[in-house]
Amino acid sequence: MVEFGVPNPQNMYQAFDRTATVRLRRELEKLLGDFAEKNGLTVSLGNARFSQSEVRFLNTTFLVKGELKREEKALEHQFSVHGLKEVNDRGDRLVEYNRRRYQYPFVFIKKADGRRYKCSLNQAKALGF
Repeated sequence: MVEFGVPNPQNMYQAFDRTATVRLRRELEKLLGDFAEKNGLTVSLGNARFSQSEVRFLNTTFLVKGELKREEKALEHQFSVHGLKEVNDRGDRLVEYNRRRYQYPFVFIKKADGRRYKCSLNQAKALGF
């Protein structure tokens, strides 16, 4: 019988459940963080999917320190091309641009409630960005 989340002295992980996956993520973030720090990088582990016998971390990213992610560069480009501002008069903040979402490529965070909303270029201009 397999007990989830109980470490085995010879083998730390016998099977994966939510707590074991979280523990593994923390250990990997520490190890990869030390490596990244030594080499002038930042690291980000993506979402994890797990079954009883395996864990997959999707979209693990290493980024050179001080550089912007591709999405951040695209948003900065949209600011300059369309004359948009990052923050409007109400304190709402444009945080994301995705060119593949052609109808609503922008995402902003509303200051009043802290929720994320999508909008088009025309809507972003109307909102005062």
